[in-house]
Parts: sequence; C-alpha cells; structure tokens
Amino acid sequence: MDSEKIYQDLRTKILNLDFEPGTELKIRDLVNQYQVSRSPLRDALNRLAGEGLLTIIPQSGTKVSKIDLRIVREEQFLRTTLELGALSLFLKQVSTTEGQTYIREMEEIIKKQSKAFEIRDMKTFLLLDNEFHGLIFKGAEKENCYTLIQTHSGNYQRIRRLSFSFDSISQGVLSEHQKLVEALKTNQTEKAKQLDYEHITKLEEETRTLKEKLLNYFK
Repeated sequence: MDSEKIYQDLRTKILNLDFEPGTELKIRDLVNQYQVSRSPLRDALNRLAGEGLLTIIPQSGTKVSKIDLRIVREEQFLRTTLELGALSLFLKQVSTTEGQTYIREMEEIIKKQSKAFEIRDMKTFLLLDNEFHGLIFKGAEKENCYTLIQTHSGNYQRIRRLSFSFDSISQGVLSEHQKLVEALKTNQTEKAKQLDYEHITKLEEETRTLKEKLLNYFK
C-alpha cells in the first residue's frame, strides 16, 4: 500500500471518529497493519499533521489531534463563503432541465438520509450530507471548489460527524434540507440563500453544546 492510500484510509477513520480525538497511534501497529515500511507511513502521518488532524511529538508519539475550534471556524468560513457563492450561481439555472434534475437528486438523497438516520448509520448519513451539498457545486459548475472544501476542512467535518450523533441535530438537518429543496423547486432565490446560510452557520451554536458534553474531544 502506498502513502496516498494510507493517508486516505487514516483520514477517513479520523473523520468518521473511528479514531477519536486524543487516540494514540502506534507506529509499529500501523506498519504491521498496512504492511509497509516506515517511510510511506510517515509521509501519510505528516500530511495529516499538516491538516491539524494529528499531533506528532518527536521521541514521544503520535496522537489524533483534539478539535481546535479556531481552526474549525476558519474551515467553516471557507465552506460558507464558497457554498453561498456556488448557490447563487446554481439558482440562476435552477429552473432549467438540468437544474431540475439536480433537485430530484437532492430529494433522493434526503430519502436515503432518512433511512440512514432510522438505523443510526451516521457514517452514511454524513456521506449523503456531503453528496447533497456537493450537488450545489456541481449545478454551479464549481466542483473543484467543493473538492477544496473537502480537503481543507477536516476539523469542521469532525464537528459535523459529532453533531450527527445527537438525534435532534440530525433531524434538524433533514428538515432544513427539505426546506431548502422546496425553496429551490419554487425558485425562491432569497429564501434559499437564507436557509442555506442558516443551515451552514448553525454549527457554531451546536459546537458549544458538543463541547459541554464531550469536553475531552476539544483543545
């Protein structure tokens, strides 16, 4: 297994909270698990450390970083800025045949998210949530911008994954998605922008609740 595959596998596990904040990663165990030398493994670990997902202390060890709210706010700013810009572009062609196709895809994703919520499969719930918002960028022909968000928002995504552990938050996400789709279907431009803005930025309030309940996960 090469460094890129190791990086992707570890990153997914960190974002899904399979490796919780504060978890120590033992180099010897990882070398055995991936059947590689230390060099490609360290390359992967250094990339994750550069994203703020790992903390590497020389001669001491490697741990999954606790969530830094300062970094989360920066990553949220990136997402909010880019997504609202993409939404404005998407709204200009939402009434076209292609635009309506994207809306139908959004409706299908909401159905799948509802089923994932019913069985509390929150990993799938998060993947579908990403897919839902990714359609806004796809419809705006700004998919590279969405890739940028995904690759530069690891701490923000961990917060989202944590928040989905609470039923009230997950149910709220489903409701907000439904309202956004309805606004898109009826071409209510300003309402759609407001709904999406509120949907994205409400994580700030939720984070305060998460920190109170899961203090050990945060710096």
